[in-house]
Amino acid sequence: MTSSTPDSRLSVRHILLSKGYDLAKTPEEIADAIFTMVKDAYGVKKYKPMDLTKAMVQMYGDDVDKKTCKEAIKLLVNSGRCVYTYFGGSFLEIPHKEGAAND
Repeated sequence: MTSSTPDSRLSVRHILLSKGYDLAKTPEEIADAIFTMVKDAYGVKKYKPMDLTKAMVQMYGDDVDKKTCKEAIKLLVNSGRCVYTYFGGSFLEIPHKEGAAND
């Protein structure tokens, strides 16, 4: 009898797919996946850019690389969907609304 251990990449991929994450390959699609991760963790966890890159590489495997993830993060920041914050390290977050801001 042989026992097989599940591939960690496959299990993470399965979990993310079950949460509604699509598998993506272009910088725009990766940017959307990163934005979803950051939005889902808003107020709970802050992601460093390298953590997001590692998560995308783990989720998509050889379909993405660091350069593509960096381009996706740049798209998010340049569009204003995400901002860099610094609290002892650089983090990528959704822009905060100021308390006195009028809608």
